[in-house]
Amino acid sequence: MTQSYKSTRRAELEVGLPTKVGPYTIGEKLGNGGHCCVYTGHREVPLRTQKPGGAFIEEVAIKMIRPDREVAESTGRLLQNELLIGSLLEHPNIVRTLEGIVQDDRMYIVMERLQGPTLSELTSRHSYAPNGSFFIDELIVTEILRQIAQGLHYLHTRDRALPQAVHRDLKPANIIITPQGVVQICDFGVTQSDGVLSAFTEGTIVGSPAYMSPEQTKGKSLDARSDLFVFGSTLFKVTMKAHAFLRQDWRQSLNMIASGDHESQLRRTRHRSPKLAEILRRCWQVKPENRYSNAMELAWALEEAQRRILAERGEVGPVCLADWIQQQLSTKNTPT
Repeated sequence: MTQSYKSTRRAELEVGLPTKVGPYTIGEKLGNGGHCCVYTGHREVPLRTQKPGGAFIEEVAIKMIRPDREVAESTGRLLQNELLIGSLLEHPNIVRTLEGIVQDDRMYIVMERLQGPTLSELTSRHSYAPNGSFFIDELIVTEILRQIAQGLHYLHTRDRALPQAVHRDLKPANIIITPQGVVQICDFGVTQSDGVLSAFTEGTIVGSPAYMSPEQTKGKSLDARSDLFVFGSTLFKVTMKAHAFLRQDWRQSLNMIASGDHESQLRRTRHRSPKLAEILRRCWQVKPENRYSNAMELAWALEEAQRRILAERGEVGPVCLADWIQQQLSTKNTPT
């Protein structure tokens, strides 16, 4: 049977929001940023069967400039940058970009629709595991981080079509975990690559203040090792359920990162997980050459931490992230 889809009233009432983008009917809002937002989109796709009239509903995520914002040139360049880079990426740990649509002089990016929560939601200070524990199990943390590292390694070493790619905005809000236990990196709007014309002039500080590397805070030229420092800040967030460098004034955040004095955060992590604290210490080296040489070396370190934790517990792997995420989705958390 052919199913029908009606756009939500919430979408219909938002001023300036189109009811359709290309073949997709706009549905509910998934997220809102400073300049862009993401909505669901649906279209009927005919089934290739002998019996005519059959179809299935394809659901996607559509990123666009917020309807209440003017189409600034800089924002348009960000979307173009994300489309160009995203279209070159295909990896289990990276969200797939399906196509770009230009309609009424606005750019829309169509991406695969993922059902799971962001890592930011899962590490909310108000979310708890089903057993009442405030922290996420150490073994689960290593598996989440291992998959992120694998996605980063692919991004950094894609091929000659995308040389020297650096995400520049790796943070829990840009990481999604599906109900099947697959961790995926998203949002490539500020990603830098030698193979794609940058949307920013050289020396511009780009990224989220609490999730930058020391060289990033100074607007310096970046390589893949910058993402590894920021990976450490994500490690801290998922391990401690707290931001390492978030302060009321963004300049204080940048100064904390650039100072290289992170001993208090390392001490807290060491108390929670000595194995992860050692990995964090290596990620957070101020000089890039003192960090892991690449994201795959980081993934190997996380795999070794997994093996050691399993051995200490007398358990056998692999770690099943799907079971854990299903538990999280079944509880009534109210993340902030």
